[in-house]
Amino acid sequence: MILSPAQTHAPSLPFLEGGLTLLAVAIPFAGARLGSGFFLRIECLFSRLAHRRGLAVLVVGLTEFLLRLAILPILPIPKPFVPDDFSFLLAADTFASGRLTNLTPAMWQHFESIHITLQPTYMTMYFPAQGLMLALSQVLVGNPWFGTLLAAALMCAALCWMLQAWLPADWALLGGLIAVMRLGLFTYWINTFHAGGSLAALGGALVLGAFPRLIRHFRRRDAFLLAIGIALLILSRPYEGVLLCVPVLVVLVRGLFFGKKRRAPALVLRRAALPLTLVVLAGGWMAYYDYRAFGSPLTLPYTVNRNTYAMAPYYVWQKPRPEPVYRHAEMRAFYHYELGGSDAIKTPAGLAFQTTIDLIRGILFFAGVALLPPLVFTKWLFRDRRIRFLLIGVLILAAGMAIETFLLPHYLAPFTAAFYALGLQAMRHLRVWQAGGGALRHDDGAAAGDGVRSALWGAPDDGAVAYRDSGVAGFALEWDLVRAGAVGADEGGCRLWTGKAAGGPVGDRPLLGRSLSDRRVGV
Repeated sequence: MILSPAQTHAPSLPFLEGGLTLLAVAIPFAGARLGSGFFLRIECLFSRLAHRRGLAVLVVGLTEFLLRLAILPILPIPKPFVPDDFSFLLAADTFASGRLTNLTPAMWQHFESIHITLQPTYMTMYFPAQGLMLALSQVLVGNPWFGTLLAAALMCAALCWMLQAWLPADWALLGGLIAVMRLGLFTYWINTFHAGGSLAALGGALVLGAFPRLIRHFRRRDAFLLAIGIALLILSRPYEGVLLCVPVLVVLVRGLFFGKKRRAPALVLRRAALPLTLVVLAGGWMAYYDYRAFGSPLTLPYTVNRNTYAMAPYYVWQKPRPEPVYRHAEMRAFYHYELGGSDAIKTPAGLAFQTTIDLIRGILFFAGVALLPPLVFTKWLFRDRRIRFLLIGVLILAAGMAIETFLLPHYLAPFTAAFYALGLQAMRHLRVWQAGGGALRHDDGAAAGDGVRSALWGAPDDGAVAYRDSGVAGFALEWDLVRAGAVGADEGGCRLWTGKAAGGPVGDRPLLGRSLSDRRVGV
């Protein structure tokens, strides 16, 4: 196994992120209106890009791709490090050579390695999606890592596209850019060969992005994107994919055949025929791959390797397997270490402790330190009908993960888009919140299905307030501003409001704000 030298001279990324977060929080208290006009105009330009939805998706994907290339001098193309990396690179070499698997070597006992299957064939124990992406890159540009980079760029673009179906355009673009900075540059999803998290997250984003669009419009294009997402989940993380796709399909069938926008069954079948064929082909190819690599179309990739080498069970109710014959000390040490981790959750206290640790690790991976403050408003999400389905989906995922022995962030990858939609909605609640006074103008989502109708730009210490509004509530607040004597002027695609709102909707305070209609339009 190749080990990379430790980066002892580099500052810890969590500490750096935490320091910048504290600085960002301290600035409003040190200078309440510092740069407010500048940032207001920046947001107007941001909104103009966000409302060109197709361009916004493209910009997010290109930003991820180009930024990661730009930092190659300080964060170069990674070397394989953990056993999983070598397992996936074996898959990449195999697929790039035009084979589905390899013959077992004559003296295969000397080739044994962690996470690699040698009987009945010589192949990675993992699902093939990541290996196929690495192989594509290896064939086209000669280096498999660029396949990981491409998958990350597609993931970030798909997250932005998904969020456009659930949240206002500004927030969708913000979510895509947060994913670039949070997941696309410094995490192990992009800086190793083995996670495959980007592909699974891409599949989940396509499923969750196509789902509401199909209910509203039922276009063939969205049905194909849904099918592509399901196919990616079949080939990457089918267990978590089932936890995601079953609720989606149940609600989708209910909406198409029994909802307010029900469709004719003949129309549904006609437009769904080819996408369904794509899903069936993906499942059929997966079964054929299992047959060639592991001897049976019903034998999943993990099964043979785990039954041969592992002692630790995958589910909390299972008992450990007897210790097999290990021919190499390194493999014995690895699987004994793995068994120790599973033994720790056999008691209720141990299970509760490990579940808490897994929850904290998952939150820190997807949110980091900088995005923790909005999570204080998570309880408000339970009242938002706009994202209630996503919240239920995450709870289903939590139940599905609670019965597993192991949990790493890429196991949760199919739900990445749901995590960011919920986080952004919590951020919107934070933006309308006023210390000691609740929300400035908060609507529970009854009108037009919106969970939040207005969003606060900021509330400086001197009482100045600025805000932006959307939809029906946006129009109402604009009318209140006009009646209060505020003056509005169009600038950069936004309406900037200035003046003294004596007795207006925000009380007797100076005004500096903007309003811009945000309506969810399926594209």
